[in-house]
Amino acid sequence: MNYQLVLQFVVNSTADFDRLVSLETKLIESLGEVGVVDGHDFGSGTFNIFVLTNEPTIAFTRSHQAILKEGVPVPVAMTITGHRTDSMFRRYAIVNEEQKREALAKTQAYLATAA
Repeated sequence: MNYQLVLQFVVNSTADFDRLVSLETKLIESLGEVGVVDGHDFGSGTFNIFVLTNEPTIAFTRSHQAILKEGVPVPVAMTITGHRTDSMFRRYAIVNEEQKREALAKTQAYLATAA
């Protein structure tokens, strides 16, 4: 693999650590054959996840999507991904068909309980 993507998170407690280990597992699933999570390190108030890839743009986009899917607030996700403007951040917010189906199913379930 020719590229290394480093995702850096600020951590304040062991609860943050546990959530990030969970996110690391989700990244492994979402990257598929595009990249390999090569571990993490923790210290000095930060948690870094290392991703090895030959397709850095695709790996970055999938990482971006996994971070948002885990419920990380957009301002926090922007600092993790290094985006300073909302327009640059949204470039990587690609919605796929599976996400559309999930959103529709959640909407239908909500409307069924609200009726």
